[in-house]
Amino acid sequence: MTALPALLDRITEATGPDRAIDREIDYQLWHQIQALHNPDGAPHFTSSIDAALGLVEKVLPRCRWALKINSTGTGSAYIGNAPYPGDELSGPSACGGATPALALLAALLQPKISESESPKLSEVER
Repeated sequence: MTALPALLDRITEATGPDRAIDREIDYQLWHQIQALHNPDGAPHFTSSIDAALGLVEKVLPRCRWALKINSTGTGSAYIGNAPYPGDELSGPSACGGATPALALLAALLQPKISESESPKLSEVER
């Protein structure tokens, strides 16, 4: 998942919904958890809070999240540690975005990037 930091940069720099980013999220995250390709194309992750939350719940099940929609239409999102002992999720992730959906996506990617950069147990044992 080395492309995730670049995807996070694109999300934080986006000024609104972006279908190219939706397709990249679809490729990088969604297809890894979805059994069949969505025949209608990539979900509208960057424009739909429902789609972004659905992705959060699939990629980081049982995590805590919060979303704030500011009066300007921008958003702030928080994704925190999983509430059950033994669940793995790094520390809290708080992000802002041009839209609430973009803020959620940015907050989702931070722990996924940390996870992909952390050495695996088998690598540590060597």
